[in-house]
Amino acid sequence: SSAASDVYKRQAIILNPVGVQEVKLFSNGVKVILDYMDVILDDYGRLIKYHEDAVKHADGVIFWSKALMCHVTSKYKVGSYTYIPYGIPLKEFNPRDFDSNWFRELYGLKNKFIVAYSGGIWRDKVTGRDLHGIDKLPIVFAKILEKLGDDVAFVVNCPYDRKLFSNFKRLGVMSRMIWIKPVKFNDPLRLGLYASSDVLTLTSSKFPAVYYAERMKTFEYMAACKAIVAERTPGICGVLRHEDNAY
Repeated sequence: SSAASDVYKRQAIILNPVGVQEVKLFSNGVKVILDYMDVILDDYGRLIKYHEDAVKHADGVIFWSKALMCHVTSKYKVGSYTYIPYGIPLKEFNPRDFDSNWFRELYGLKNKFIVAYSGGIWRDKVTGRDLHGIDKLPIVFAKILEKLGDDVAFVVNCPYDRKLFSNFKRLGVMSRMIWIKPVKFNDPLRLGLYASSDVLTLTSSKFPAVYYAERMKTFEYMAACKAIVAERTPGICGVLRHEDNAY
């Protein structure tokens, strides 16, 4: 209807906090909704200045994490807000529809217990500090190797990282490991990895932007319906609930 169309025209959904105040200033009467996926917090859990201004001036904020929503709204005056989880488009990304044997045969892992990590690497550009917690992986994998020996194989799907590679090598894990470079989110290699893995690992850190995030990787792992070993953080606990959809 024309009335519904008129309401639609008076609203704008902004994906970047930078644009919130500009749209409100130059678009007469437009209600601005901030679709707030990438929340940037400093080490003390504070929003950087232009993000703070954006959430304060937006007419509504959509958060992608319940923990981040609670954290931000407890510290800053935010008008209307709600939470909408990330979710996964299963028509485009569904490991359960993929042949789990294909990946195992491709890499000679037929009878192996596969422990996998798939994700990004985020380090502080100045200090090199690990913000995703991936530096814990070599230690975790080494402990698993002690228990399972030749029966286990480790697969990581992430960018090459010199420090991570060095630690895997130092702890004697490289001989049991396959490192797959980043590929498209629904590439057959990723779907095959998820379908064939026995355990999917998800690291984290105390860096607030990660600590409170639900992480897209969490939902991708859930789509595979495999065991997930994740660190207990407010963000992850907003998605994975013990004895409900996880253990």
